[in-house]
Amino acid sequence: CNESGKGYENGGWDRELSGIWVAKYEMSMEKNDFSFVPASDTDGDVEINDTVKAVSKPNVSSWRYITVGKCYTNGKNYDNNKESHLMKNSEWGAVAYLTHSKYGRNGTEVSVNQSSNFTTGSGDEGASTTNNKSGIYDLSGGAWERVAAFNSADTNGYETLYGSSFAGINQTSSKWATKYSSNDNTPTQDKSKVGDAIWEVYVNKNESDEHRGWFNDNAYFMTSDCPFMVRGGKFSGNDVSGVFASGWMGR
Repeated sequence: CNESGKGYENGGWDRELSGIWVAKYEMSMEKNDFSFVPASDTDGDVEINDTVKAVSKPNVSSWRYITVGKCYTNGKNYDNNKESHLMKNSEWGAVAYLTHSKYGRNGTEVSVNQSSNFTTGSGDEGASTTNNKSGIYDLSGGAWERVAAFNSADTNGYETLYGSSFAGINQTSSKWATKYSSNDNTPTQDKSKVGDAIWEVYVNKNESDEHRGWFNDNAYFMTSDCPFMVRGGKFSGNDVSGVFASGWMGR
C-alpha cells in the first residue's frame, strides 16, 4: 500500500496485510450438497446461490465451463464478510515465491497434477506447496486458474461479454482486480508488474518461439485479443505447467 491507502495499480490492498488465506484445492461445485461436475456452459457458468456452492475439497472434479466474470463474482460472494475474492496476480505471485522459498519447497519444483479428470489434490505430497499435507494443492496442473487481471487494450470485446463484473477498457485497478495495458498480440511480459512472478522470472527474453520462466514453465502474457490471465498450467502441460506458469485467455 502507499500512503493514501491505495497502490491498487500494483496489485496492492487498502491496508498492510499480515497474510492471506488461500483455498487448499481448486474450487469445485456442489449442487444440493452433492458434488456436481458441469458438462457445459449451461451447467458451469452460473453464480453460487442457496443450492449451488463453491467448495474446496480433495478428490472431486474441479469447476470448469465457467467464465472469468462468474469466477470473480463467485469469489466475492463466497464469504463477502471476510473479503473473499478471486485471487489477483500479485497474490498468486506471493504464493509462488513463498512456495519457492525455504518456507515452502526450498527451490524444488511442485509436481504437476496430471489428472485428466481434473481431480483435485491429485498427486502425492510433492504436489503440495510445502511438500507435505499442510500445503496448497493444484497450483501446478489440473485446470488453468483464472486470476482477477485484465488488459485494458481489449480488441474483441471479451471484457464486456465475459468479464464485465470487474474488467473493461474504462475500468481502473481496484482492491479486487488489477488492470494491465498491452496494445499488441505478442506476449509482452514486461507489461506485468513486479511481484506477479511473470516478468522477473522470465528466462528467455531474447527468443520469440517459446516463452519460458523458471522451471521451464510457460510464460505468456495477456494480449489485445485475449485480455484475461490464467496461471499454473494444465494437467497435460507436463514440465511447462507449474506455479510460475502464466498464459492468456478470452473468457
